Amino acid sequence: TEIYTLSLHDALPISLQQAFALVVQGSDVRGLVNAELVPKTFDKGSGIQKVCSFLDISPARCYGYGDSMNDRELLETVGHGVAMGNACEDLKALADEVCPRVEQDGLYLSFQKNGLF
Repeated sequence: TEIYTLSLHDALPISLQQAFALVVQGSDVRGLVNAELVPKTFDKGSGIQKVCSFLDISPARCYGYGDSMNDRELLETVGHGVAMGNACEDLKALADEVCPRVEQDGLYLSFQKNGLF
C-alpha cells in the first residue's frame, strides 16, 4: 500500500480553494483520515438558522447531533450540541454532551435523557 501525503494547500486546486473549505477530521481507529469539501457560503449552522427562522423559533431551543467536523457549525449554533460516541475528539470537545455511538442506540438514549419524546 502506498501512502500519499499532501498539505492542505496542495490538496485543493486554487479554483476549489475559493469556493470550498477542506474539513479534515482526525484519524480513525484504523489510522485513516477523513476529509470533506464543504462550501464556504453554506454550512449546517447556517442551515439550522434558516430552518429556525422559517419556523420562527430560536436556534437556542434546538438540539444538534453530529459525528464529523462538518457538524462543527451546527453544534456551535444550536442551544445543545451533541457529539456521537464515534465522533472525533475535536468535535467531542465542542459538544455540550457526548452520547453513545449510533450502533449503541446513542440517538435514542440521548433523546430519552433529554426528554425529546
